[in-house]
Amino acid sequence: MLSYWRIGTQLAILMEESPARAIPEVLRLIGQSNDFHLPVEIYGVGHSTGSMYGVAAVLALLTGGSLLAACFIIATTALVGKTLLFRALASRLPEQRRVAALLVIVCLPSLVFWSAGLLKESLVIGPIGFAIYGLTCLDRGKRVRGLLILASVSMVLATFKAYLLFPLTIAAGAYWYARHSIDRTGRVRIRVAPLILSGVATISLLVVLGELFPRYSIDNFEEEANRLQIVGANVAGGSNYSLTEPSEARRLGAILFAPLALLTALFRPFLFEANSPLTLAAAIETTVGLLLSIRLLLIGRWSRLRDRILASPILILCLVFTVVAGIAIGLSTTNFGTLSRYRIPIMPFFGFLLVALQPLEASSLASTRSAIPEVLSRRPRARVP
Repeated sequence: MLSYWRIGTQLAILMEESPARAIPEVLRLIGQSNDFHLPVEIYGVGHSTGSMYGVAAVLALLTGGSLLAACFIIATTALVGKTLLFRALASRLPEQRRVAALLVIVCLPSLVFWSAGLLKESLVIGPIGFAIYGLTCLDRGKRVRGLLILASVSMVLATFKAYLLFPLTIAAGAYWYARHSIDRTGRVRIRVAPLILSGVATISLLVVLGELFPRYSIDNFEEEANRLQIVGANVAGGSNYSLTEPSEARRLGAILFAPLALLTALFRPFLFEANSPLTLAAAIETTVGLLLSIRLLLIGRWSRLRDRILASPILILCLVFTVVAGIAIGLSTTNFGTLSRYRIPIMPFFGFLLVALQPLEASSLASTRSAIPEVLSRRPRARVP
């Protein structure tokens, strides 16, 4: 963040002194153009890192060089996106669950921390919330608003975290299919026409994204994951970890480690793996998620959990996005510090799953049982012939 800001303030000075020359160059830098002709040495021109320097320049110009004010703008934008995400996900949640859903979507400590700085993850938290809100707008018939929102946020995500477009596309396809395949009993069933339409649309979008971003395409995903594992193994770090030996991953294929990668993305570092205050804070949060997951599996039956998920397109969307993005993130990093930052986009969805699927508390069940005799004892109204 400090590197982005240091270079960004230099660019902001040039934008003030020579706006006709510098502003177009900064805009091209944000747009990841390889043509950059300003007397400032920048690493990552033509990539998302270069875009971050351009964003830092714009924020430095708007705030008069105040990094605190720039972080406030970013945090506020992320807060708006998280609030829209809460509205989209929790609209049909029981009233007694909405406070917990609000906490995990908006107030989760790691989310607050990593969405309040001049970082790539901070810049995509808000757009992800806008994207899910735009998807629900399409579902409610507000097509123009939904399409405009989705188009705008897709450009932002493509600039800073293009790989997130792939799991979002798969999750949106699963959501659309679920919305059009629910029968009268409220469960998702296999229906040929919606399955074909959603499958063709999802695959077509994935092919287009693969052409636009070949590094993250399905064909190159395994090779890219192996490369990142090898790079991570060769870089020393205080919080490094490894799913397996890089040679073993290359021989067996990184995708075979997908279940382990998903568990790593969601539940690590463990408490005994923490070796710094920041890692300890992340470990406490993941431990809470692990305990809630274990409680959910012990108390809830598999069939009941399956039925609840299949009865809710929103839960299907959250599950698909969490699994697909979690596997990709788990396979792409070998350091707990970067892992804590990379998994931030999936944490609201995973947290919402845990809240929505937790069984009702005993007190709620007791009050429900006590209300049943009262309802049954009421005299029925006379029917009008």
